[in-house]
Amino acid sequence: MNPIHNASSAIVQYLDSLLLDEGMPSNEGLLAVNREQHAEEVGRAVAGDDTDTNILRLLLFKAGEIPLAITQETIAEVVEVRRSSLEPVASKDGMLVRQFKYNGQVVGILDARDIILPAGHPSRQVKENDGNAHILMFKGAGCGLMCDHVGDAVELGRQDVEWRLQRSSRLWLAGMVKANKYALLDDKEIMEIADRVLSD
Repeated sequence: MNPIHNASSAIVQYLDSLLLDEGMPSNEGLLAVNREQHAEEVGRAVAGDDTDTNILRLLLFKAGEIPLAITQETIAEVVEVRRSSLEPVASKDGMLVRQFKYNGQVVGILDARDIILPAGHPSRQVKENDGNAHILMFKGAGCGLMCDHVGDAVELGRQDVEWRLQRSSRLWLAGMVKANKYALLDDKEIMEIADRVLSD
């Protein structure tokens, strides 16, 4: 039995269940055409100014072992820091708020794992001195999202994403990149979560 293969399969199954909203009440009465329209609306919102050209410019990254993607247009900069330099200051809505000095100002950051993983999940437990972390600093927001690894920047067409049809829960999930099963974050929802949790 290959533990690496098993872990990879478990992650894929977890992401598939998120996309399908398994375990949540389904909206069976919702017409298929409405589902398609909703998926297109989310796609347009994520695509931003690139809707007309049908291009998504995404930054790939990982929270723990979970592969994620976010639109590049929302990110001002990626900063690599020592975890031990990030000061935990509070806990709100089940998320640990940390502070980080950025461009001469102290800003709040959230761990992507706290957003996408349920409370009590073992992968949310990280030792503060475990190497480096990466901070995705949001444009114009004065806050950031912490992750464990930053990968490539890619360009895809909207058709390369399997857009999430039901939005009854996990509003942070916009869809899944078909080729490599990266979960595409909904920028607007992530910013709303950050604004709610990091506000005084």
